[in-house]
Amino acid sequence: MRYAIIASTQDIAAMNIKDHLMLSGKFHELDETYEGHPIFEHASGAARLYTVDRSSVDCEGIDSEVDAHFIIFATRHRAESGIPSLTLHVCGNFSEARLGGKEKQISVAMPSHMKAALNFMFEEAARHAGVSFEIVQEATHHGPLLSKPSMFIEIGSDEKCWEDNTAGEIIAKTILYLVTAEIKHCEAVFVLGGGHYNQVAQKIMHSTKYAVGHICPKYALPHLDTAMLAQLMERSGSVPVAILDWKGLGQEKERIIGLLEGKGVKYIRSDRLEV
Repeated sequence: MRYAIIASTQDIAAMNIKDHLMLSGKFHELDETYEGHPIFEHASGAARLYTVDRSSVDCEGIDSEVDAHFIIFATRHRAESGIPSLTLHVCGNFSEARLGGKEKQISVAMPSHMKAALNFMFEEAARHAGVSFEIVQEATHHGPLLSKPSMFIEIGSDEKCWEDNTAGEIIAKTILYLVTAEIKHCEAVFVLGGGHYNQVAQKIMHSTKYAVGHICPKYALPHLDTAMLAQLMERSGSVPVAILDWKGLGQEKERIIGLLEGKGVKYIRSDRLEV
């Protein structure tokens, strides 16, 4: 499998991560360029590093332009809290497209890779004494819309954090792990309900046999209809199971259950997950 790593010059965190990827000594420059920037290839031949001048969320169609089966965007995560964090998520919009992508369309997820990445980040961060990061999987949001499996892996949450060398090193090491390791295939699931930083997804990733692809949070549930459900089934992994954030479904609980049962979609309540 081949991977494309995408880093935007508009993004401080992306350039931080790119610098640490280059410091690994594992990449060499090719004669080819992309959007006027040199392309770098990993020594294994399994990955190429591409630099773009557009924002990552505006990279519509890049999966058809680069030589890869999987797309990994190295980016920043912005949050008002300013809490140092390492995050990952899938792209897509459950309603209108406010930041790239297309309205009511979601990208193809890579759940097994995200599970591996999340757990690797926890282990790697633990090696850095005196440094603390909030490590979380976010709900599906923003663009671009891609047809090849993709993920965003990010440094949060403000400019100081985006420039942090330890954060850049951890994300770079995680990406290097993903493109060189034999990633264990896990049974794919998608999560319905809960917050943007989903605690049920965290539990699933750390303590179960499942791997989470898409997350449709509580605030997006009113937009979940049969068409969106079909996309979740098609773009989360092979024959995924729906995990219901039981306390986080709110007033949508009965409607969502009816929607799933009407389409014969297997689901598991989060309070009945086997760990």
